Amino acid sequence: AYYILLVVFVVAAVILVKSYKQTGFANNDYNPVEGPEDAAVTIVEFSDFQCPACGAMYPVIRKIKEKYTKDVKVMYRNFPLTRAHRWAYDAALSGECAFNQGKFWQFHNLLFERQKIWSSSRDARKYFLRYADEIGMDTDRFSACIESESATRAVEDDIKEGKRVNIHSTPTFFINEKRYVGIWSFSEFERIIKTFIDNP
Repeated sequence: AYYILLVVFVVAAVILVKSYKQTGFANNDYNPVEGPEDAAVTIVEFSDFQCPACGAMYPVIRKIKEKYTKDVKVMYRNFPLTRAHRWAYDAALSGECAFNQGKFWQFHNLLFERQKIWSSSRDARKYFLRYADEIGMDTDRFSACIESESATRAVEDDIKEGKRVNIHSTPTFFINEKRYVGIWSFSEFERIIKTFIDNP
């Protein structure tokens, strides 16, 4: 009985480790990426625009991208926590529509920088439309896109992918296939990045 339990435990542990590793993310060509294609470090971020912890990590990731322009690329994936955040799904849809017009990162930055404003609104969509106009998007196209099946499908694909790699909270990062969850200081995150740069 002891050996049977031991075998079961080992098998379960192997499955758990495998489930927590990135094994190649689907639809990479259809997700916003910032940074050089041949970067030594790839950060895949599963995030929720309305999540306060994601908002806290926004300046950290932005500073990393600015400091390591040749070494780091970042891919953003949607994982809206709709039970906790009323406008998270709408924000994700809006981000997809900004991506369709080549304005994702500008829109992404505004959503995080003004998170407290639209998060507490009774109608966050009016803010999303305002931000779209502010960064020069076609607002008619943007409004139509938010209601489209293609935007919903893009968000759902990200959610499905997040579930596949066992994500339960945001932000969750995969840095060169290794998982990091939650809030990290810039110095902590930089130390991780440097480890991967120095040991490719």
